[in-house]
Amino acid sequence: GYVRLLLACAALAAAQDPFAVSSISVQSKAGAFALGFNARRVPVYAESLTLVVDFDAPGAVVLEQSLIVLENAEILDLASQLGSDRKWLLTVKGLATGVVNITVPPGAARLSSDATTTNEVGGSFSYSNLDKAPTLSVIVENSDRGEDPWYWTTKVYPSVGLTLTFNSSTLSSLTTRYFEQQTADVPASQMDTIPPGHKLSKIEAALTPPPLGSAIYNMLLNITLNDTVTWRDISCVDAPTRQSNGLYDAPEGFTVFPCNLCGLPRLCTCQSLWPVGAGAPGILQEFPLIVRVKGFDMGTVIRFEEQNITIVYDTLPAKVRLEADEYAKSPGFKVQALWSEPMKEVGMLSTRPLVQGVLVEDYDAVALSSSSIEVEIKPLGTGIAIISINGSIATSDLAGNTNDFTINVNASTGDQKQVVYSDGPPLPSPLNFEYSRYKQSYEWPLAYDHFDPVTQSFSRVVPDLIPVPTLLVSWTPFVTAVSYDLWITWGDDQETTIVENLTQPSYLFDDFTALLGVEYSVHVRAWNFWRGTPGEPESRTAIVQKDPFFHPTVQVLANGSFPTIRLPQLMSQTQSNVTVTVFLQDSTSFVPTSAPVLQFDSVDFRSGADPCIDNSPQLSCTRMNFHINVPGANFVVFRKPVVLQFAFGEEGWPDMSVRPQLRYFEDYNEEWRMVAPTCPPEFRKEKWNELHRIYEVVLCHLCQFALFEYRAPEAPITPAPEVERPSLETNPVFLLVVIGVAVALCAFFACLYVRYFRSAIRVKLPKHRELGVASVDERFPRRQEDGGAAFQDDAQPLQALADAQAPMPPLLSIADQSARQNQAAPLALGAGVGLDDEDAI
Repeated sequence: GYVRLLLACAALAAAQDPFAVSSISVQSKAGAFALGFNARRVPVYAESLTLVVDFDAPGAVVLEQSLIVLENAEILDLASQLGSDRKWLLTVKGLATGVVNITVPPGAARLSSDATTTNEVGGSFSYSNLDKAPTLSVIVENSDRGEDPWYWTTKVYPSVGLTLTFNSSTLSSLTTRYFEQQTADVPASQMDTIPPGHKLSKIEAALTPPPLGSAIYNMLLNITLNDTVTWRDISCVDAPTRQSNGLYDAPEGFTVFPCNLCGLPRLCTCQSLWPVGAGAPGILQEFPLIVRVKGFDMGTVIRFEEQNITIVYDTLPAKVRLEADEYAKSPGFKVQALWSEPMKEVGMLSTRPLVQGVLVEDYDAVALSSSSIEVEIKPLGTGIAIISINGSIATSDLAGNTNDFTINVNASTGDQKQVVYSDGPPLPSPLNFEYSRYKQSYEWPLAYDHFDPVTQSFSRVVPDLIPVPTLLVSWTPFVTAVSYDLWITWGDDQETTIVENLTQPSYLFDDFTALLGVEYSVHVRAWNFWRGTPGEPESRTAIVQKDPFFHPTVQVLANGSFPTIRLPQLMSQTQSNVTVTVFLQDSTSFVPTSAPVLQFDSVDFRSGADPCIDNSPQLSCTRMNFHINVPGANFVVFRKPVVLQFAFGEEGWPDMSVRPQLRYFEDYNEEWRMVAPTCPPEFRKEKWNELHRIYEVVLCHLCQFALFEYRAPEAPITPAPEVERPSLETNPVFLLVVIGVAVALCAFFACLYVRYFRSAIRVKLPKHRELGVASVDERFPRRQEDGGAAFQDDAQPLQALADAQAPMPPLLSIADQSARQNQAAPLALGAGVGLDDEDAI
């Protein structure tokens, strides 16, 4: 029984009454004031929130984590509180913005000494969770700008309005009481010469309905101006580095800020931590200030770290600038208008850039940010688009400063951009020419460069080195062109070297001798910016402008003071130079005329007569064409003719089957007539020197002239007439006369032959003894026949014998005989025939 009693007492002792959750609260930090969650529902932003769960159990309690019920939260940690066996620390984290419910239901905890004893009464805790930290934003407003808000320097406005926006509407009662006890100031050293800091003068809830889940408060901050700074204390600097708080780097005690003294991007600087006041009349500024909102700690409920918010004391209207590509092509381009500070969107969009210079399609502005807009321009053709924008009363910054220049001229702003738009090749423009050459003494007007004060007369000094002629080609820049190529062509295949990649609209051809009557074609190829771009053919990037150039007018004095005048050269058919000389007599003059001047011009066939239209088998045009007239006279009469001489040379006139012929164009009948018949018969002259290829002609008429190649017409070929044969029946008397005359002539010539010619040709031959040759009888006496002795004289037998017995002269060789004959024969022959010495020789 005793044992039973002990067991009953033990069981009675173990069976204790159930316990309950006495409270669930937020763990507080030292120095933080207590705040009841259940009553105020203060929103909380925290990475984690630690709750204290207190039980009224008689002993140590064990809390089961798996039995705790959570809504919109999760458990990060669960542990018993040190020093207490009936308190547990529950660390939770809210999952999203909204109400967080934490419930410890009955049976979630038990006694550590008796597992069967659990809590019969549970507990719960809830709060408003923020998934983002409470933030503070400030918008600057001018509280009282008066009747004339644009002239900020004539009056002192000591306050500026601030609008503070929180992202929780449940903080209203808390923050209102708190900010009434705070001070907003500028962190600066308090100097005796600087007024005291800016103080918060008023804070109240805004009447404007706040955004959902936010609270708005209006603050009025007193701004003190520094009237000790003058214009001379302000200098301009390049923009230094900007800090993270929006202020520019500056020496201690100095501030760098935009003002109307220094145009953007340069900035103003002065030794002041407060906005410039009345010491610099007329100043417009954007002076930066820092508003410090002191931090506060409400334990784990809510916490604000100290914040430094940069605001700007803004009396300077915004400035605008345009950004666009310098070159653009089809189908269009974009232009951005960038303002120097945030603007009110309505006014910014309504002030869109304007386009001039080209026709464009309609376009609208699109806001890219609070300080920039963009428009897309689509021109309807090639041209230079001038884009401009100007501020107005409609363009206002957030401080209310507008760009109405009618009230404040310093408030005006604007910008302009030029865009070279190419919807094809550049647009051409006409070419201009300036030909410069040395003028001779006989050219009109007479050029004098020396005055003799003694004789009171003018004279001309001919330089030792005649300057070379030059041609200056210039043009108005082609629309959209960025570079040019230039060259000149003339004749059949003559041309200059191509000058490439010119960036200026002009070029000087040095040592360029122009010929009279020759049409030069000056070519300018203009390239736009897109030259060589893939997919862009040359037809869309380049254009060639070709204009004609002729030798300028040449005027010469024709009163006979200069009888020989050399004109600029012409061009022959073979493209060689032809020298042209004008010969004038002393009495050459024209009636009527103000000055005896002849004027020579090249012919532009676009307005003059073309001689090649009248080409024929006998007449062909050449390259030599020119005008001759008297300036200021429609009709003149020659007192003496003018002689023109054309020196071609063999190269200039190689075809001798044709000859030159100068003709003039007769307007009435529209035909080319010969020049020579224009003078009276006694003055007519037309001469062609085939040897030197020089053509000379006299003229007494002034108009358009052309030199032709003239081929004389060939005489027609006609058959020779048939000759009638004489009749065979001839008169006998005629035959007898013919025969008698023939016989008489034969007899006459026979007598002449016998009488004169035969005796003249007879030659006495030398004897054989003279030649040293013995006769046959002498050499062979025995061969003489007996009958031969009968022919000898009887009285000379002995002598004949002696002669026969005498030694024979030595025989001579043929060569010796010839030598002797040569020595004796000429003299004997000459003596024989009676010839004189010349004939003998």
